[in-house]
Amino acid sequence: MRKAHPASSGAGAAVHSGGTVADSHGLPFSAPAGRGKPGLLVNNPEASAPRSLRSPPAGCIATRPRARSARAFAASPVEPPFSLSAEISFVKALASVNNSRSMRTKATLLTLTAAACLLLSLNAREKEKSPPKPTSWGYVATDSVEVRPKTSDRKAGLLRLGRGALLPVFELKQKGTATWARVRAVDPATLTPRAGWVASNQLEILPLAQSPNDADLLKLLGGAYLDDFTAANTALARFLVRQAGGEPALVCLLGSPILPQSRLQVFLRSQGRLVPGPMREFFFQDMQAGISSLEVRDLLGDGNECFITREPFSLGLENRGVNLVIYRIEGPALRMLWKAPTEFRNLAAFPPQRQSLEPPERNIGVAGTVTTGTVEFRLRERVSVPVWKGKVEFFAFGRTEPVETLTIEKVCPWTGTEFTPLR
Repeated sequence: MRKAHPASSGAGAAVHSGGTVADSHGLPFSAPAGRGKPGLLVNNPEASAPRSLRSPPAGCIATRPRARSARAFAASPVEPPFSLSAEISFVKALASVNNSRSMRTKATLLTLTAAACLLLSLNAREKEKSPPKPTSWGYVATDSVEVRPKTSDRKAGLLRLGRGALLPVFELKQKGTATWARVRAVDPATLTPRAGWVASNQLEILPLAQSPNDADLLKLLGGAYLDDFTAANTALARFLVRQAGGEPALVCLLGSPILPQSRLQVFLRSQGRLVPGPMREFFFQDMQAGISSLEVRDLLGDGNECFITREPFSLGLENRGVNLVIYRIEGPALRMLWKAPTEFRNLAAFPPQRQSLEPPERNIGVAGTVTTGTVEFRLRERVSVPVWKGKVEFFAFGRTEPVETLTIEKVCPWTGTEFTPLR
């Protein structure tokens, strides 16, 4: 049996049943509870400590604990040095430490990612502010060139440009035995810029002073092209047209998606400077700029070159086609020397009775017909005259196949002022 301790006088403490100790005022403060008998933990910070480390209550005499036998020690459970609440607090603290480390790692990664995105954005803005500048001009002296996406003939071309095109050259690159020029070309059909490569042996490299930049040309035109936003969204396709006994003229096809019309503008040399000359305007139709292609040829053999355009037209839903037009610069004027359709689809109406007209070329474009043709140039006494070759197909209402086909070939000789009209 455990020996009871007498209370001290004045500040005595009474031991109640159930392990509760009361002070002299009758207030419980703590008493060591046996295993399986919870004690009342009030105003006692030592209540959660092991029994061997607890100090005796006030008024009690500390005695040396009685030695326990090995059998009793082995039979009784060993009390842990920490309470369950302390272990839970330690686990929570460890988890919070791990979470804080994970959060710090994530925050560092996010900071680095944001910094990288900021640097990329700044670099992109710098590139937008300072676009690459050309080092020279490339003049297409051959019949046509193919603009390719890479320095290889095996890659399909992005765009085909006719003779006379003038392209900004940004660099020359040697690959094997061939030299390639990196250029920027503008598709005349849609006025869309395309960057690509052209074999340098197909170009005649001209100095940069040969032609002003786009911004300077637009300032010469004035009007809507003086607006910064319009000028920034305007594309120019350039062509050099050589003039007999003088400096070449600069012909530009220019336009912007925010303007209703595109323009074929001629710039002439006057006292060493370019000045705006004659021009023609075309309405945008189905996102087309009004001219699908342009090439330059010396058709009359006098050194005064002509330029040839292909111009889509539409007269209705089933009445449309493409005209080939030959222009010549004569002083301050732009003269049309010849025009003929290479495509003409007129199925908007059908005549009650089909009738073939004479001569055969008069059937081109009549109601109920589809015309397709090509134009080639034949040399006759130093003059290259156009030759129209094609066919006219006659259709009946409700029929998908032509009921008759007429083949036509006509030579249109030079009359001294123009080429003989096709029709």
